[in-house]
Amino acid sequence: MAVWKDDKVATEILSGRAVLPRSNFKFYVMLTLALAATAGAVYGVFMRRPKNLAAASREVNAEKAVETAKAAAPAPVAPAAPVLPAPIAKPAGPARVEAVVPSVTQPAVNPKTTPKPASSIGTFVDPDKGGKFSKVYAALNSGKSDAALDALKTITPAGGSPESKEALVLEGRALLAQGKIEDARKKFEPLAFAGTESEIGADALFGNYVCQAGVLQRCRDSELDQVRGGANSWGAASAALEEARRAEQSAGSDVAALEKARALYQQALDSGKLEQADEEKCLARLTDLTNKIILDPKAACTMPKSVFHKVEPGDGVERIAKKYKVNQGQLKVLNRLNDKMIVRQGQTLKMLPGDVLYKVNRTKLTGTLYIDGVFIRRYPVGIGPGDATPVGAYVVERKTTNPDWYYDGKRIGYGDPQNILGTRWMAFAGTDTHGAGLGIHGTSLPDSVPGRESKGCVRMHNPDVEELYDLMPQGGKVEIAD
Repeated sequence: MAVWKDDKVATEILSGRAVLPRSNFKFYVMLTLALAATAGAVYGVFMRRPKNLAAASREVNAEKAVETAKAAAPAPVAPAAPVLPAPIAKPAGPARVEAVVPSVTQPAVNPKTTPKPASSIGTFVDPDKGGKFSKVYAALNSGKSDAALDALKTITPAGGSPESKEALVLEGRALLAQGKIEDARKKFEPLAFAGTESEIGADALFGNYVCQAGVLQRCRDSELDQVRGGANSWGAASAALEEARRAEQSAGSDVAALEKARALYQQALDSGKLEQADEEKCLARLTDLTNKIILDPKAACTMPKSVFHKVEPGDGVERIAKKYKVNQGQLKVLNRLNDKMIVRQGQTLKMLPGDVLYKVNRTKLTGTLYIDGVFIRRYPVGIGPGDATPVGAYVVERKTTNPDWYYDGKRIGYGDPQNILGTRWMAFAGTDTHGAGLGIHGTSLPDSVPGRESKGCVRMHNPDVEELYDLMPQGGKVEIAD
């Protein structure tokens, strides 16, 4: 509420301690404003009260649920568009259990949660670049060129060593980001002809080309193509991103040209070498093109190869899915079917037969879905601290909607405030050990995604895990890596 500058005078008048002169028109005006402001404040308090009480009640209930779960478990319980497929029969026995890591103490979690945006990937330190340059890479990735230059001042590698060349290229990148083209060119040029087979050489050549052109957009196509074909590097990824932008811009409605642009965006994203701002732009364009080409029910695509089926008398979703070796959930997502999986005679259905792979990146806290190696979706994920979510290759063995949670020998039903599994559960084959296992699930604690607060499982926002559940078949593959 705005504060009236004559608040003190108004208070005295209203309390009877001051008398308003009848001849003073200004005081009448002030009194009127004071009464209006007071009435507004009282009205606002009473109108907001039920909402605040409801929010407070939810907070208290959530906190009680977390505390109850902590007391029942040997280790503290860490909190962790889609159309739903027909529920798969629940297997017997306690299969839906998040892996327990007793040696790890989970951090406290605030149950008052608001989902974080899907594009949130946090601060990324290149996993291939540890040691003395880690702060430099982190600063460059987050767009803090000044911090990168400051960090480089503390590093004095031996002259002529590989580390000295790396430092030179990193300094050039920071100067280029600041628009100091000539200074950056002096750093890149001595290493620009070392060959694109090495990461340092590819980065130096790309940086030198940009400096010569003045800006990236003026680089020649042949220069970008030369760098992009070299070692996986910041330079190669940035060149691929610029080529993708140009290809999309000139494609118009040509599906083949748009597929080429989409493939270039994927190359740039999959490299893992883009700086954060560029990665977010790349992901946005890649997702948009995927929606237009791959996930559009009427669009024919070659990557992955789409097939179409015209519904005949006696056809049903189950029969069609079995014929083309796809899961029913994929049919629902691609063709935007209703909850009852109803199809009509003569309707054309699109499918994407192929191997399904979900890659979880522990460093970036992302999960990326592919069909036959082609990008479909990227989601933020939550994992466990340290190595609680182990690196490895897994297979989805069981899928369950609205799962119960089995923890410490107890069954916590779906809908119970203590059940943290959310709306979906996908168990990894061969990971069950005395009722504890690994898998992918939703969460009742969305603020823990992205994050490192699970007890080992991969957790996702409920809308995201529901879409993944539809697109991921039983037998689908999962890779967890850094």
